[in-house]
Amino acid sequence: MKEHASRVAAGLTLLGVALLMSSSSGPFSDPQAGVAALRGFGGAVFWAIACRGLGGFFFKKEGGIVQFAAGAGAYGLLLGVISTLLGVFPILFLAAGMVGVLLALRQGPSRFPLPPLYILLILAAVLSIGLVDALAPPVDTDEVYQHLALPHQFLLEGHLLSGELHPDASRPLPVHMLYTALLSFGGASAAKIFHLLLSGLLLWALWEVAERRIGEHSGLPCILLLIGSYSFVREIGLAYNNLPVALWCLLALDSALDNRPKPMAFFSGMALAAKYTAAPVLVGIYLAWVVQKRHIDLSGLFQWTALALLWVLPWWARNGMDGLHPLFPYAGWDLESTQFMHLEKYGMGREVLDLVLLPWNVSVHAEPDSFVFLGRLSPAGLLFLPAALILGIRQHKALAVAALTAFVGWSLGPHW
Repeated sequence: MKEHASRVAAGLTLLGVALLMSSSSGPFSDPQAGVAALRGFGGAVFWAIACRGLGGFFFKKEGGIVQFAAGAGAYGLLLGVISTLLGVFPILFLAAGMVGVLLALRQGPSRFPLPPLYILLILAAVLSIGLVDALAPPVDTDEVYQHLALPHQFLLEGHLLSGELHPDASRPLPVHMLYTALLSFGGASAAKIFHLLLSGLLLWALWEVAERRIGEHSGLPCILLLIGSYSFVREIGLAYNNLPVALWCLLALDSALDNRPKPMAFFSGMALAAKYTAAPVLVGIYLAWVVQKRHIDLSGLFQWTALALLWVLPWWARNGMDGLHPLFPYAGWDLESTQFMHLEKYGMGREVLDLVLLPWNVSVHAEPDSFVFLGRLSPAGLLFLPAALILGIRQHKALAVAALTAFVGWSLGPHW
């Protein structure tokens, strides 16, 4: 009965969104804009099915969220290798995508945990708001100058870029390779809608993991904390790489707590390749795996760390082929005086006292339009922090180790 009610609610919500879109002076008020929106949906759906199929090939017994996320990460690497060796051509992307689609058709439907009715309504409301951004022309600075600019330039040039004139293009770019494929199919809207889908899966996965790990009814406050954070809401309808990394980190942590090292290493490598600043989070996840096992397996630790690093190795090799330092643009500039990032302009200090006050400062003194802290977190997190510390230490030691390690590593890094 509950499953039937959830499906009815989802259908009614989709119908309501469709009616709202068709009745407003939005993307379908102009025929050209309407065609662009439909192309965006078509491209996003095609690659969503392809990602589910490729992920299902690697994780046949897992649910749909794990399969989709795994397929997205795998395609990011696969398309990068194809583009490095053969060039950036839409026909190659189409062929690679069709492989995933055929795999998905052969595998049949996936299993998805059905949330309660109120969770579905919350997800639908948030994603409907994000859809406005997804269908609007790109105006965000990072989108215009990096996240959509790089894929657009790759398609214009017919090959990947790198070197001191294109430092951002010399980093590992798994998410941007997906955006390149999406851009070639459905324009900028396809990339943004695909990112919106990943954002929805992040909320869905967070609810499911919280309900299973922490306890019944704990999923709601977890997703509300995320939705109440400006840093999350402003990006859901944009083509960014932060939220895909968050999804891969969450699934890696869940795998570590279940003592499933293979998916832990897979998702850790995907997250690291998409964003080097995920490294402290991944160290915490590996430590949580060790705590969960209650003994240190050095050979296993080395094996699964090596598997995770395989996801970044092709990108390092590409830099090497171009005569660059593997970690360029963070190292290997010809001029020693060249500094790619000026860390001193970020944050509120890196002394011990600053670290202690950081939960308060990032919640109360954040300024999204400055370099003090480029985001804003929900102040409600401060209210839950004491209870989280007490319960974490007593009942969820491995989870507490992962969270503490990630927090300390993030606070010492460049992005706050």
